[in-house]
Amino acid sequence: MKTIASLVASFALLCLTVKCASADTLLSNLSEPNSSVWGVKSGPGGGQDAIQFFTGSLAPEWNLDSVTLSFGGPAQWGARDSGPILYSASIYNGASNMPTSKLAFLGSFNFTNQTASVLQIAFNPSTPVTIGPNSEYWIMVGAVTTCPNGILEGTGSSYNEVADSGWQFGENAFLFTDGTFFGSPDSATPFLQIQATVQTVPEPSTLASAGLVAAIAVCRRCKRPPLSGQAKDFPGLC
Repeated sequence: MKTIASLVASFALLCLTVKCASADTLLSNLSEPNSSVWGVKSGPGGGQDAIQFFTGSLAPEWNLDSVTLSFGGPAQWGARDSGPILYSASIYNGASNMPTSKLAFLGSFNFTNQTASVLQIAFNPSTPVTIGPNSEYWIMVGAVTTCPNGILEGTGSSYNEVADSGWQFGENAFLFTDGTFFGSPDSATPFLQIQATVQTVPEPSTLASAGLVAAIAVCRRCKRPPLSGQAKDFPGLC
């Protein structure tokens, strides 16, 4: 029994090993000039800023590792700010240039530093988030604050600084708390970086090879003569 259990464990480990890969930056504009800002505030009269992006086609699917955004802190708007600002980020599925359903909550960040003006924050999902190829997604950003607004920093100079094949920025939009959605395709977009890992599956040849190794090992186990006075471990197997 231990032999078969070991074989099963080894086979599972092989499959997991094939899936291992390192995270890649697939979309980013973080090094572009900081030349645009967007006010964002959750609650009555406010809503969530929405950043659209599209995935490429070079993989069957990706595991979303991190989403980096750039926020303005309480010092950004002067003495009238009382702070702190609780920022949050989520990823939504999209269709026809609109966010449709929430895919996952990415995390939150409490900006309490009264002297900082801008911080880049990476959100790392606590549970796996799978994103597919040739698809539309939206990063939704909210802010809970006593200040006039939270501030999402961005650039007006260029959409794509780093863009893997087929990956691209889309619209910058705003989803009001009453459900009104306002899209604005233009040359400015908030700072955003997407890092993800390709989810690969074992090729058929890899699975076949592993299965052959397991079968040979079981056959050898079955052909081994039993010890004197002992029955075979699996009399019904051989």
